[in-house]
Amino acid sequence: MMPNNNVLITEGVSGRVFEVTRQKEIVWEFLNPARSGEHGELIASIFDLLRIPKEYVAPWLE
Repeated sequence: MMPNNNVLITEGVSGRVFEVTRQKEIVWEFLNPARSGEHGELIASIFDLLRIPKEYVAPWLE
């Protein structure tokens, strides 16, 4: 559980990560665009994710 009481979920093999509220609302989602294979059929898996607070990265985005 995250500090805001949401849950961060990874679907490792499909390369998907999303954040849901207690009401099961998806508030954030990432689909890994990295592909490989002759026809782009292989997805780069995600098995771990660390949420970084907005305040930490905001100065980099300005």
